[in-house]
Amino acid sequence: MQEDLYYPRSFLQDLFWKSVHMFSESILDRWPLNKLIRQRALQSTMALIHYHDESTRYITGGCLPKVVVVIVLFCYSSRNKLSN
Repeated sequence: MQEDLYYPRSFLQDLFWKSVHMFSESILDRWPLNKLIRQRALQSTMALIHYHDESTRYITGGCLPKVVVVIVLFCYSSRNKLSN
């Protein structure tokens, strides 16, 4: 991946964002409700995907979004079948 050279970041910006990332990831990884938050995010995402499919009647403007949605739905349904 190539870095954006149109607006190069300064050393202070890089240092700030790296430190924010380092501290926030370490806190969120050790937080006791991390699994609960990820589960709720997954449920919300799946509800949004189902809503979009039903509202557009399973028709998309391009081929890539539908392929991604089908893969996500397949993985989600196979994981649910394995856990039951």
